[in-house]
Amino acid sequence: MTFDKIQYLEWAKRNQGTTGLDLSSSAVPSLTAEELGLAPGDLELTGRNFFGLEALLEQVSKRYGVPTKNIVLTHGASNAMYMLGATLLSPGEEVLLEMPNYEPMYRVARMFGAEVKVLDRPFEKGWQVDLEALGRRISRNTRVAILTNLHNPTGVMTGPEKLKTVVQVTRDHGAHLMVNETYLDLAAEPQKSAFLSGDNVIVVGSLTKSYGLGGLRIGWIFCPEELTDRLRAFQSYCVGVNAFVTEKIAVKAFEKLDALREKGRKITQRNLTVFREWMSGRPEMKWVEPDGGTVCFPRLPLGMDSWEMVRLLREKHDTLVTPGDFFWMKGFIRIGLGTDPEKLVVGLERLGQAIDELKKRRGFA
Repeated sequence: MTFDKIQYLEWAKRNQGTTGLDLSSSAVPSLTAEELGLAPGDLELTGRNFFGLEALLEQVSKRYGVPTKNIVLTHGASNAMYMLGATLLSPGEEVLLEMPNYEPMYRVARMFGAEVKVLDRPFEKGWQVDLEALGRRISRNTRVAILTNLHNPTGVMTGPEKLKTVVQVTRDHGAHLMVNETYLDLAAEPQKSAFLSGDNVIVVGSLTKSYGLGGLRIGWIFCPEELTDRLRAFQSYCVGVNAFVTEKIAVKAFEKLDALREKGRKITQRNLTVFREWMSGRPEMKWVEPDGGTVCFPRLPLGMDSWEMVRLLREKHDTLVTPGDFFWMKGFIRIGLGTDPEKLVVGLERLGQAIDELKKRRGFA
């Protein structure tokens, strides 16, 4: 098997946390063991969790309304996407993938030999899924269509009615619809999982982005029961058994998940207000306001290069943002809304200075 490096993750691993102000992260601040209220008994290293810790399966089931027979626990969303690629895709099969998209989804499809077809989510249409384009691009050869909801990198939601149509179109073509819901719990209003929308839907989720629990590497797949057995069988090849201690801690986290969600929502909504006010003073910048989540995706002044901006901001202003090129969108940058609001204010001041410097340097109007 051959595979390409995931360029975004290569960059992120080398750069995140290396500047005074980091606005590149797509997660809320990480929790400490003390904040989670962990006791020594919560740190058991070994136990019976061969197909996932039963207590954790039950908690995920209760929270999202999905039977345990349809849940596979994974080492985060990345592991979930890899497992789905391995069990669903064969060389030559077709994957329909939104654009812009989160690069690992593209790389996984290509790694397993799938042909990737693009479903554009145009900036001019508010980054929304274009149903007419979906009808043109999908075919009987499409094995899986893949969306993120809330969308990464824009934070835009595919609402229940539109999602219902997407489910029907994919079902009519004999395809699965895979929805990555990693950010959905921080939507402005609570949303039901897409898994409940149709029998051809597969969902990926995790505790990473919305809850500050990335270090646990806890994720899950919601899928039809016949796929559950295949995924658990493949899991024996790639991880054997999930880490018992992290699943044990996750049980403790689920007891506080409502409070953690509210904490994350307050942070991101406050930061969205800060960003909205900043954008009102930058008429040369354009954006589609997100429907929640931890990221936004503004467009730089037309003709301004994302990478040039990122380098200037890092080298001269000690601040990091993510270039839109990693999501196949030049001229955009992704900014994290999960940081401390005070840091966001300072970071945006520095971003404004860098924009003004580049405008002057390149002669932008």
